[in-house]
Amino acid sequence: MNTTARLVVAALCALLLSTPAHAQPTPEQAVGGMLDAWHQAAAESRFDDYFSFLTEDAIFVGTDATEHWNVQQFKDYAREPFANSRGWAMQPSDRRIRMSDDSKTAWFVERLHHARMGELRGSGIAMNTDTGWKISQYVLSIPVPNDIAYNVVQLVEEHAQFSAIIGEWRAAVLCDGGEIVFSLVLHNDDNQISAVLLPAIQNGIEMNEIETVRFENGTITIPIEEYDSRIKAKIDPESGNLVGTWTKTRGKDNSARLDFVAVRNGIMSYNTHFIRNTPSLAKRYRVMFSSSDDPAILEINTTLGPSFATFRTTTGDYGYLYGLFDGRDLTLSTFDGAHAFLFKATEQPDGSLKGDFWSGNWWHETWTAVPDEHAALKDPWRMTTWNPATNLADLQYPNLDGHMRTLADPEFAGRCRIIEVFGSWCPNCMDASEELKRLRDKYGAQGLSVLALAFE
Repeated sequence: MNTTARLVVAALCALLLSTPAHAQPTPEQAVGGMLDAWHQAAAESRFDDYFSFLTEDAIFVGTDATEHWNVQQFKDYAREPFANSRGWAMQPSDRRIRMSDDSKTAWFVERLHHARMGELRGSGIAMNTDTGWKISQYVLSIPVPNDIAYNVVQLVEEHAQFSAIIGEWRAAVLCDGGEIVFSLVLHNDDNQISAVLLPAIQNGIEMNEIETVRFENGTITIPIEEYDSRIKAKIDPESGNLVGTWTKTRGKDNSARLDFVAVRNGIMSYNTHFIRNTPSLAKRYRVMFSSSDDPAILEINTTLGPSFATFRTTTGDYGYLYGLFDGRDLTLSTFDGAHAFLFKATEQPDGSLKGDFWSGNWWHETWTAVPDEHAALKDPWRMTTWNPATNLADLQYPNLDGHMRTLADPEFAGRCRIIEVFGSWCPNCMDASEELKRLRDKYGAQGLSVLALAFE
């Protein structure tokens, strides 16, 4: 073999000896490959494979402040989307890895892209275990440009305030006599708040659902439009309570305002027993209010839920009143957005009641009641009669468009007419209107007209 041939052979041998048959990846490459496989398992919704890349004591920190999970908590979150093939597809890039001196620990950071969330950042720690590299901590975050960081902080604060008001509240408006308690439930419907006003004792009878709730700058506004009233409140940072006002329009240039407070799942000051079937309380009383010469009736009924009561008068009733009796003192109240009624009384030695009545902060009077199972009201059909000397054409009223109309207009000629005198602020009238609407729908084609005169 000549000299040239020997040099060629020597060079080939040296090359073969210097090149391993299977090149081993560097620790950095091994960590990067593990992270790529982890992201791919998520994109393909392979639950078991995905979590096999985590150490048993791994921690996952998500973008939401509440997402600080151990492995089991992370599994509980991921199980449903993975089961429905809705794992998350992250496209990693610009990954940087730093190894410990003994190559047993790796710190990494990577850019990620998600189709819906856009650019994200992942960072964490990987450990070299007996079964290969595994993630012991992963932090997913959203990078925010500095020039819009303040705006993002404001959005986060507003969202926190929004989330803080969602839920069930024990609410009250405050009059001179004390608290008028009711329940307030605030729902989150696709980032739009809706409200439900419920009586203090929920019996399934009364419920006012409001979908036009507004939340701006930390203030919630609950408009009760049918009664031209509204609740405005915000969370007090010290107590965590909703604090504000209830405002009710009572006439032109005349509004009443009461303080409003709500405690999350609280019980306000109504901490005695609900009215029960007690020997000392009668179920029917004859009542005299200091402002009227006509007797009224107090009825107490315990068949619907824990209790309810009402006062019946010749002009209507006070709606469902909910209350408490501690063996001596009686409290009844209701709030429906139109009225804020509070009745208080003390039982006397002879079984009678003596107390006070407040309507908002614009009315107060006293009342007494005597047990009387035969108590009755005057016949309302005898209290109001038609004046035959009155000509229907003389009764002129503006319609909703401001045009003057009379009850003798040709369109009403030859028809049976029901004339209702009502108020848009009156819950009893709203109940009556539902019945009159039913009658009109049923008999309108046969000649029935319903004419409503609003006393505003």
